[in-house]
Amino acid sequence: MTLPPRTYPEGVYLFDHHQAHLLEENRTCCLTLFAQWGFDMVIFPMVDYADSLVIGHDPLLSKDTFQFTDPLSNEFIGIRADITPQAVKLDAHRVQMYDTPDAVYRCCYADMTLQAKPIHWKQGRQIMQVGAELFGVATIDADIEIAQLILTLLKQLKITNPTFDVGHIGFYKRISHALNINQQDKDKLFCLLQNKRIAELELLLQQLSIADEHKKLIERLPYATGSGADALAEIRTLVALLSDKTLSEDLSTILDATEYFLTALEDYVKHMDYPVNVHVDLCETCGYQYKTGLLFAVYHHAVNQPLALGGRYDNSMYGVTRPATGFSSNLHLLTELQQIQADTHT
Repeated sequence: MTLPPRTYPEGVYLFDHHQAHLLEENRTCCLTLFAQWGFDMVIFPMVDYADSLVIGHDPLLSKDTFQFTDPLSNEFIGIRADITPQAVKLDAHRVQMYDTPDAVYRCCYADMTLQAKPIHWKQGRQIMQVGAELFGVATIDADIEIAQLILTLLKQLKITNPTFDVGHIGFYKRISHALNINQQDKDKLFCLLQNKRIAELELLLQQLSIADEHKKLIERLPYATGSGADALAEIRTLVALLSDKTLSEDLSTILDATEYFLTALEDYVKHMDYPVNVHVDLCETCGYQYKTGLLFAVYHHAVNQPLALGGRYDNSMYGVTRPATGFSSNLHLLTELQQIQADTHT
């Protein structure tokens, strides 16, 4: 259905009856699967207090959130750009209300979000976000469960041949903590690694006063990518040679966790008989910056945006410290990819 330009604000769309039917069908499919896995469906308010719509001090998420003064209460409120912060708020409220700091809680959602500026211009600003969050489990088993749920969902939606990228934000954060440089330079390093701008990265490292062993390790991070644990072999060797043994042990622990996760994921893919390219990339940092550990992104060659983003985001908010992991996905994008693949097959 084509409407004249400026019928709606930029990045905001109407879905005709055919598109709406497909979206609702897929939304029901997602929520049914989540319920089967033990996740409770929640409908969060579209508008919330502005500080409830950001986890920690994530500048990207804060910038994406519409914020304004409520004419009724004069409180500073906002329209959510991401539902995960509202799930964090709900979990903290449950912990305080029932005095259950160690309780495991699973929740899921499928609802609209609105971004002040879209992360990906093609997807627009209005997104049907589906996702699941798991609170109260600090072990890697929770991250594996979320990753398996993503793959099961994609298979159920008949999304074929996705690529599942695995990273660990803790690796760079731990190296960064050991570097005696200012925050601005740390942010530059992070940006260059994230975007694999290797020439600029090498130039910046030459200009910074940091140990040669740290420079060499950071220089090789963009190359720590590929299928299976072998992709991490060179990085593991460099980590073992670090003179700071505490740093070496910490980074080795992160590499061990990443390899364990990869193995578990590859075993699950074989068990479910679903063609997936499982890929490790220590520079994989896609998504908002509140992630704290293992993280993952799912891609497909037919679209230029992530199909799903997830990972660990242990947090201390509302007076409660909780381990947490989860994922979210753009249902519009999944539905669009379904149609692309259906058209290709016909």
